[in-house]
Amino acid sequence: MFVKLGILGGMGAIAGLYFNQRLIEKTFAKNDLENIETILYTKPDIPDRTCAILNNGISPLTKINEGIKSLEEQGCTHIVIACNTAHHFFDEFIVKKANLINIVNETVKYLKSKGLKKPLLLGTNGTFQAGVYDKYCQKFDISLIKLTKQNQEIIMKAIYSVKAGKSFEAINFFYKSFLNSEKLQKKYGFDSVIYACTEISYIFGKDSFFEKIPSFDPIEIVCQQIIDIHNKS
Repeated sequence: MFVKLGILGGMGAIAGLYFNQRLIEKTFAKNDLENIETILYTKPDIPDRTCAILNNGISPLTKINEGIKSLEEQGCTHIVIACNTAHHFFDEFIVKKANLINIVNETVKYLKSKGLKKPLLLGTNGTFQAGVYDKYCQKFDISLIKLTKQNQEIIMKAIYSVKAGKSFEAINFFYKSFLNSEKLQKKYGFDSVIYACTEISYIFGKDSFFEKIPSFDPIEIVCQQIIDIHNKS
């Protein structure tokens, strides 16, 4: 089918842009005409999702639904919300005609297809404590592994460093804190890793800190899914 993709970004500012970048790089277009028609809507006025979930902050729903409506009005056939934590509100997103892709569901389904059973979750406190991935893992009979509070604080510092435009600082902080990935794997007993935050996806790009452990990026998985749909049209 014909694909006109809408990417709702701004959560943080680099998330939607990075999603679009990876979509272009993975498409392997021979010329401009072979790329996927895309509208990137960076909407920075969406309230912080973790704050809304954990601290009774302003709900992001109204602003997210405004973004979805705008992308639909511009003729998007498929829409992606470039934020894992925002998927806590997925069932309340309002969409009329477009295919709204659930990046959390698609990621867990992909892990299931690879026969993986115990992924380690790397994401925000909001994603972690609200159980954004939990219900999908339960659906596919997957046991989700979560970090201790101390290790989770390290992840949050790295994520919010990226949001503040300090990506290099975030990378250094992460590597110093998790110097030995094999030791970490032995401690938690996971068989794979989910980069459940677009800032973490951005830190590592196509590479992986966990060299000998399968790592999965929702951006990579969903980009490939969109490309496959596009190529069938």
